[in-house]
Amino acid sequence: MVNILHAEIMKLKRSSLLWLIPLSAVLTALMEYAALIYQQKSTPGAMFNWDWLVFTNFRYASLLISPILFSLFIGYLIALEFREGTINTLFTYSHRRINFLFAKYLLLIPIVFIILLLELLLTLGAGFAVSHPPLSMDSFWRYIQAFLWLTLMTYAFVPVYATVSILGRSYLPNIVFGLVALICGVILVNSPEYGIMFPWSVPILMLNHFVDSTNGSMIDISYVKGIFSLVIVFVVPFIFNIVYYSRMDVEAK
Repeated sequence: MVNILHAEIMKLKRSSLLWLIPLSAVLTALMEYAALIYQQKSTPGAMFNWDWLVFTNFRYASLLISPILFSLFIGYLIALEFREGTINTLFTYSHRRINFLFAKYLLLIPIVFIILLLELLLTLGAGFAVSHPPLSMDSFWRYIQAFLWLTLMTYAFVPVYATVSILGRSYLPNIVFGLVALICGVILVNSPEYGIMFPWSVPILMLNHFVDSTNGSMIDISYVKGIFSLVIVFVVPFIFNIVYYSRMDVEAK
């Protein structure tokens, strides 16, 4: 398994896709900084709220960046085997087929973590770059907890992104799928009672528990429904991928 994971890392290192990691983080930070500058120009002398800034970062990350970016990453890793015809060779090795898929899953763990962490750190840096209120340690640790939960919830979508690329045998369907998830998530998040049942809206809605973006008026949602929708979107594609990938014909399209 270690050798397989190392081979996946080497494939990704040769790809220009890695540039998307810093680019996505910088893009998020620039959007945050622009929002801060606009707020300070429209209300001279006013200082922003840290909860508002961090929640906006999480909102950008979970709704605008993650659906397309992480769908593209796992789609590329899987579709590369079909595009280059190496899937035939992989399936003739003595290793279990599913190990090749699990290696791609494992590779996404540090990628998701690093991207979301960079986005958070650069956002905090944008806050410190302008006139800012004090950032208490209590608030800082709340943001760290929210970040860790966001990372975990974001990873729940990896199997369904993998399903799209396995069935489509290309990463282009992943881009389309990610875009549709983005649009639906942005729409449904404004209706929490429905958004909590749509997996791509769940993370940002549930993060209200850690980051107060509503000035004390917490959003009334069912956390059980949110967790259930994330579990379903993770478990069902995960099982499907194992069965389908193990039984897939050797010959690739």
